[in-house]
Amino acid sequence: NPQDPKMALGYAMALKAIGSRERALDVLIAGYRANQTNGEISAELGRLALDMGRLDIATQTLKVAETQGVKDWKTLSAQGTLRAKQGKHAEAQQYFLAALQEQPDAVSVINNLALSYALDGKADKSEELLRKAVASGHDDKRVRQNLALVLGLQGKFDEARQVASVDITDQEAKSNMSYLRNM
Repeated sequence: NPQDPKMALGYAMALKAIGSRERALDVLIAGYRANQTNGEISAELGRLALDMGRLDIATQTLKVAETQGVKDWKTLSAQGTLRAKQGKHAEAQQYFLAALQEQPDAVSVINNLALSYALDGKADKSEELLRKAVASGHDDKRVRQNLALVLGLQGKFDEARQVASVDITDQEAKSNMSYLRNM
């Protein structure tokens, strides 16, 4: 029943949980069409659409979610990710910082903020954030690999190789550093 926002959300969440993201997207689109001012449906649809690379849907529905006052950390992070994908890093960083106000230990947000800083020419800020995230004890391979990338981009190749080799073979790390040097 797409007219019932709670039913549409619940059904979509269940579909996502079993791996049926396409079907969940269809359910959320139907729910959104029937409830175009419902911020929760808009936010959920926007986050899923963004995750699936459907920026057209994400842009529209995240805007509605924001208009409706949805400001949970996951939606704020999605807003930041959308802006980053659009190359609007200053805006992206504001959304990521707002998400971190709500959920300070969200490693995915810290990682995305750091990448946005790196792409915005602020490698020092990026490095600082990624180092804190790695030191916090969150065992996240992506964060370490992004730290290695940022270190390499700054010419700190030996340290970058050491960080990278925690998760990949030493030979792969050397190959990655060679690639960065050539860039």
